[in-house]
Order: sequence, then structure tokens, then C-alpha cells
Amino acid sequence: YYIKRVLSNLTNSELGGFIIDDQREVKDTKTLQYLRSRKSMLMRRFLSRIKKVGFAFCPEHDQAEIQGIPGLKVLRLNPEVHVGNMAKVIYYHETLTVTELTPAEVLARMTESKFSTEDYEKYQDRFAVVHIQGPTGCLAENGIHAICCHLKSVGNKKDITEKNLAEYAFIKTVVQSFDGDLLLLGDFNCPGSFEE
Repeated sequence: YYIKRVLSNLTNSELGGFIIDDQREVKDTKTLQYLRSRKSMLMRRFLSRIKKVGFAFCPEHDQAEIQGIPGLKVLRLNPEVHVGNMAKVIYYHETLTVTELTPAEVLARMTESKFSTEDYEKYQDRFAVVHIQGPTGCLAENGIHAICCHLKSVGNKKDITEKNLAEYAFIKTVVQSFDGDLLLLGDFNCPGSFEE
């Protein structure tokens, strides 16, 4: 099974277990090379569509931020913690205020909720908590928190129930440490069903 996945990733343009639907008529370059060369342009096109009081969380943001879109701001989440493939960025409309909570603030919430903070450093690159404040009439007019995740990939049920259970359990305690309006965003890497 794993040899098949490696070969598929190398030869069939399968990305993270998902097949890329390459509908180009002329395939003079490999699909992944084609996507990489157009990534900034495609992101710019998507981000320019963020309308009033919108935002987008981008996990795995291991490239420079997209700049120069009128009305759009960018927040790179703690670059000392979220590096390389674990880098996280939020693009948001200028009418919003988005701020990242400090580790001390997250730890205080967890402690106040009587959750263990022992594994915080171990999993701190897997998530970030931000506060979003918006103008009257928008989803965030009263202020909301968002937990932005990029969790370990899982390929089968044992990856969750055994291998990565502690990580998922820790993130659950972070979520449960926040009350009120809360968004849970990200790349959870959890399949909807299992083959076994």
C-alpha cells in the first residue's frame, strides 16, 4: 500500500492522497511543476475575491505572502513556531482586526479550564489561536476566536486511534478552553471514512 502511494505521488500527480485533475490539453510539464509555477498567480486570483469582512486561513503557506491586493491585509502566524510546511497565514479584509493570541494567553485559558498544558510545546506548531473583530453587521462584530490547525496526516484508523491520538486529544482541549463564538479552521488531515 505505501509503495503504491509513493509511486503515485511521483508518477501520477497524486498530492497528499488526492489525485489532481489535470485537464490541460498540452502536458509539456509535470502537473506539480505546473501548479508550483502558477501558485502565486492562482492564490492572488482567489484572494482578490475576498469581499467585505472576509478572510482566508492558509495552512502550509511556505512561500512569500501575496501582497498588493487592495483592501486585503495579511498576518503570518508566529514565524518562530510555524515554519516551512507548518507555516500559517491569514489573509483578511481591512475592515477586520485579526490578532494572534500569545502562548501565555492560550496557556492561561487552558489552565483556567482545568486542562493540562504539559504538551503545549510539543504541539504548538500544529495550531494557532487568533481573535477576529469586525464591524457591525458581520459574523465577528462581537469578536470571535478561531483555532487554526494543521494536524498530522492520517491514512488509516490506527493513525488516529493510536499513533496521533494524543495530538488530536490535545487540540480538543485547546478548543474546549474557549467559550462563546468559535471557529475551527484548518487542515485536519482526517479521512471521512476508512478502508479497514
